[in-house]
Amino acid sequence: IGVETSLNLLKTSLVSPVAVADAARFAADHGADVVYVVDSAGGLAPAAVTEYVTAAIETAARAGYHGHDNTGFGLANALAAVDAGAEYVDVSLQGTGRSAGNTQTALLCAQFLEDVPNRDWRRLRDLESVVSSVYGEAAGVAIEDVLYGAAGLHSSFAPDLRQVATEFDTAFTDVLATAAARGCSTVEAVCRAYESGGGRSTSPGVDTSS
Repeated sequence: IGVETSLNLLKTSLVSPVAVADAARFAADHGADVVYVVDSAGGLAPAAVTEYVTAAIETAARAGYHGHDNTGFGLANALAAVDAGAEYVDVSLQGTGRSAGNTQTALLCAQFLEDVPNRDWRRLRDLESVVSSVYGEAAGVAIEDVLYGAAGLHSSFAPDLRQVATEFDTAFTDVLATAAARGCSTVEAVCRAYESGGGRSTSPGVDTSS
């Protein structure tokens, strides 16, 4: 019926990579499509994640990764899992989740800018407001701040960048996403991107405040 099954190896850090390989092999032999390495305590470092994911994949199982951010390695661990061959990585809006939370969706997206269109950044920005209304403004890194960092733009440029959004009749989030995708680290570079037609704009009449 087209349904995939996965096995989550909760508290993976309590066992060795060899034990993970054995479990992955057993799961694959019994029909599991994906085996997840799970850093339930949020204490693994990237090298350990690489070792565990590699052990799972070497059994011919497809691998996934689910991590928590208790020691600040959430994003680094997610990237290590991808580099090791994981096909699935769990993330959450604004990093919300049990204990210290999970890898934040936007932070991982910022590492794969060419694969994330502007409309998805706008959706993340809209969802940020929803999450913040429930968990407070302290939840996660603001989408705009993620994009400032990805572009190498200082946040003090905000007034000038908002003027760019107004001038080219596009959303402010789009301006930041375009700057990040095209490596524009100055207001002048962003302007040139739009003047040359390289801005990934929205349709006319869009709200430029977000």
